Amino acid sequence: MNASQRGKLLNELTEYLTGWVDDHSEITLVGEETGLHMAAAALNVLDAIQDVEKALIEDGILAPDDDD
Repeated sequence: MNASQRGKLLNELTEYLTGWVDDHSEITLVGEETGLHMAAAALNVLDAIQDVEKALIEDGILAPDDDD
């Protein structure tokens, strides 16, 4: 998977997650604590994506980006 394909995949994931949050926006009305939990969960997802990408690069499945 090249940088262009990764960018497309991340864009699709971002669109999906944005749509999910929009569809479930009533959750944030429950309270500030719930919003913080959702933000923390989103950060955990991003960390996991980076971990998977790093592992795929280490295994030679992905080529590292030139600008990393």
